[in-house]
Amino acid sequence: MKKREESTLAAAGFALGIGISFAVIIGVGIFIGRWIDEVFLSSPWGTIIGIVLGFITGMWSVYKRLVGKSKI
Repeated sequence: MKKREESTLAAAGFALGIGISFAVIIGVGIFIGRWIDEVFLSSPWGTIIGIVLGFITGMWSVYKRLVGKSKI
């Protein structure tokens, strides 16, 4: 029973880590996009591009983590 609990906690930790990194990557994209909007007075295009690039980068990160985890 102990082994099963450890496995469940490990899976939960892995999923939580993926979710947090995904949110942080999107947040960084938004931050950079807003900064670009302020510098170039291009609102809201910098933010929109930052969100899209952050989402794409986040999905790539999730994919790489899942593929790396499945090979173990």
